[in-house]
Amino acid sequence: MTIIGIFIVIVIFLFLLRSIMKDNDLLILSLCFFFIPFSGVSLYNIADLSFYVLPFTMSACLWILYNLVKLTFSNNSISINLGNSFVILILLFIVIIALSMISPVFINGTDGFLGANDQSNNYYPIVPTTILFLQFLYIFIGGIFSIFVIGFLKDFSKLEILLKVILISGVIACVIGLLELLAFYVGIDYPTGWYHTVPTGNSDEKGVRLDGLLNIARINSVSYETSNFSQHMLVQYALLYYCRSKNIVIFSKVKDRYILWLILTSLILALSSTAIFGLFIIHTLYWLFSAWSLKKILKLSVFLVVIGLFTFVLYSKFEIIAQALDAFVFNKFISGSFESRLGAGYSAAEVFLRHPLIGVGFGILPPADLILVILVGSGVLGGFVFLAMIIVVTYNGYRNPVKFGRFHNSTDILNKANQRIVIISNALTFSFVILIIIYQATGFSFRFGDFWSLAALVVAASNIRDKIV
Repeated sequence: MTIIGIFIVIVIFLFLLRSIMKDNDLLILSLCFFFIPFSGVSLYNIADLSFYVLPFTMSACLWILYNLVKLTFSNNSISINLGNSFVILILLFIVIIALSMISPVFINGTDGFLGANDQSNNYYPIVPTTILFLQFLYIFIGGIFSIFVIGFLKDFSKLEILLKVILISGVIACVIGLLELLAFYVGIDYPTGWYHTVPTGNSDEKGVRLDGLLNIARINSVSYETSNFSQHMLVQYALLYYCRSKNIVIFSKVKDRYILWLILTSLILALSSTAIFGLFIIHTLYWLFSAWSLKKILKLSVFLVVIGLFTFVLYSKFEIIAQALDAFVFNKFISGSFESRLGAGYSAAEVFLRHPLIGVGFGILPPADLILVILVGSGVLGGFVFLAMIIVVTYNGYRNPVKFGRFHNSTDILNKANQRIVIISNALTFSFVILIIIYQATGFSFRFGDFWSLAALVVAASNIRDKIV
């Protein structure tokens, strides 16, 4: 265990003791949400385990155990609503994943897949592995965590506290990333090893990556790679951007504006295609859905065509622009992470076609994208349930208590407090949709807590909204 790991364990247990003494479940739950972006900080620094033994995992486990004890010995405990469709789907998904773990036991090396890129000639047999069990354990912890969060969050004020915790953790992650970049360019030997405990590449990179546009340093911050940093920050940016656009204040108008610009600046300085395309998707989707119309779709189509033609002209006429576009955009389609995911995706599709019903479990094949990972890991059954989970979360989050599909008009007849509940529910759903899009575009694995946590917040917010509004 690393020094930072020991320190985090002490902090988690102190929060747990304070939660017990004050009978305040929100303290340890807030810590769970705080640790979500810190996916580059592991409690136990072993290559195969570092990505799973995360602060979020430990604090989530303790919060679950704490509430299980309260269910047994206290009347003041969470309520598990088995009538909630999302809760039922989570339990069904966990059962399907448990069944999918049996597949590698029966296959036991009689089937396998080819690697990608420089491992394309290597054959990997499908056998039970430690990672297979860890992925199931993580899904189990995440699913139960979601169920318990939904059962716990019945008060809108508690949900707002968690929103503030999420944004505070994002601010800290961005500040650390910016300090890493500053130290790199100033030439200071910044000791990122104090808190980076999962692999971040060459140790000489001092916590940043140098494989971006024109070999410029990119932010890793407290994530183990730039795309994961962008993934976490895009969700928080989408949440705050939606709220500010609807004149909903989280901290204060000034603080919200500064936080938004801090996250935006960090995303741009990450020099990640995930960040750039993610920002484009956020602003485009908000523009489309804020007042849906065929005219807007036509405008967007014309805009994309014009941008495409303009880019083609610049690419053809100016060598320096062509080099920049090749380095930052087009080369991704013939090399690097895109090529790697393409090879992994091809292998995953072949394995799925041979084992279509319940798949072969998660962690067997490298991640390609959201759809393929779900299908190869849990088969058609798991894919159907997972899709149903996404639909239920999104529909309930956006479903208007007054009239579905006409949010901008319906809020006119709601009072100010109820408008706040409706808008925050929609903002959480918007950020959840952004997360799903990012998963599909960048590869996916059940490694972190953002999916389970954000889904639980959306469902809890929609439940509170439907009772109050």
